[in-house]
Amino acid sequence: MQEQEKGARKAETRALAMSFVKPAILVSAFTVVLIYVLFRFESLQHVGAVILNAVNPFLVGLFIAYILNVFLTLFEDVIFGRWTRNPGKIWSKVKRPVCVVLSFAVILLILAAIVLYIVPEVFKSMDTLTEAARVNLPVYIDAVTKWVEGISREFDLDLSKVLQSLQSFNLSEFLSGATEVTTQFISSVVTATVNVASGIFTLVLSVIFAAYFLSGKESLILSAKRIAYAALPKKVVATVADLGITANSVFSSFVRGQLTECVILGCLCFIGMSIIGFHYALLISCIITLTALIPILGAYIGCGIGAFLLLLVDPMDAVWFVVFLICLQQFEGNVIYPRVVGSTIGLPAVWVMTAITIFSGLFGIMGIILGTPIAAVLYMTIRRSTSNRLYRRGLTNDDLAPGSHPFLTESHFASDVSGRPLSAHVLEKKQAKPSPLAKRSRKPAHKP
Repeated sequence: MQEQEKGARKAETRALAMSFVKPAILVSAFTVVLIYVLFRFESLQHVGAVILNAVNPFLVGLFIAYILNVFLTLFEDVIFGRWTRNPGKIWSKVKRPVCVVLSFAVILLILAAIVLYIVPEVFKSMDTLTEAARVNLPVYIDAVTKWVEGISREFDLDLSKVLQSLQSFNLSEFLSGATEVTTQFISSVVTATVNVASGIFTLVLSVIFAAYFLSGKESLILSAKRIAYAALPKKVVATVADLGITANSVFSSFVRGQLTECVILGCLCFIGMSIIGFHYALLISCIITLTALIPILGAYIGCGIGAFLLLLVDPMDAVWFVVFLICLQQFEGNVIYPRVVGSTIGLPAVWVMTAITIFSGLFGIMGIILGTPIAAVLYMTIRRSTSNRLYRRGLTNDDLAPGSHPFLTESHFASDVSGRPLSAHVLEKKQAKPSPLAKRSRKPAHKP
């Protein structure tokens, strides 16, 4: 018996030691890796850049395939839906290649229309806008100067600095600055085009990868599932799959919804401005289309830019344009958008503003566009995790309502004898005090 007890004690001691050894090894390994990263960060950054450059065609092809999958699904499920539901032998073989080719054709036609028609018209409108600014801006400056002088005399205000700034306004410097900004923008576009042309091999590889991904997306997903379920625990795979499905749903709905909303809003804006007779209809409609990619703030930014451009021609046109765009956004948002696009990603406005602020500072324009769906995935994940934890603790929203404080008896300041928390006297006094509504509802007793 003693030998068995000694053996059991040795086994317990060994198990206890091993329970400390494994975490110690993990902590030591993490410490070593962290120190290496801190002191060899530039080398690791160089290695990461080399690896990223090597897998760049694969990643770009995956991104292109993800965008084109929206058109592929449209062709397979909607346009050729009847043939897909009852496929013949020939259609079942050529369905996917035909839809992939049509998806690429749609993108090429859109790019060709932008380059051949929209871009020349936009530059033509910019030239006309420059001439209008050269003629009308001095008139506006003189009118504003007289208006400020009248206010200064009538109310006896010292507006000398404002008048000095208005009188020192130099139209040539303003136009040269605007021209410089436009030139920088065009040079950046040309530089990006040259970079794309220099990386034509990478672009061709990316397109080939995208076509391959689209053609065999079911088999690729099956292969990824086989590897994941064979190599990882079920809990890990289930969690990753749940997050992946949620992220795909959010991103796909965001891409479809936002792009469709931009196109619809831009087309309606161009048609309405052409009918009313506003200047720069195509230029302002393109600006509205691009700024609509930014959630919440995009409509206001596009409206402000369009109103400023029309202000250089006619102030009343700017006012009527603001009224027109507000009516158009209300019509598009309440009538057309819910019918064509459907439900949005369901992210509160506070989260949208936070996502735009943070991701724009980190990643620039791409952060503004992709920050909202990323924040939507994080919001849904945090919300589900919070709900599960509250359910395990037996708490509901009613338990957490204003004025409710569950588990107060488990506070560190609760009495060991009675279990009363430190704030018991405050809460009891608050409950005993009748509300003003209860006082009003009380009626005096009738005397016999």
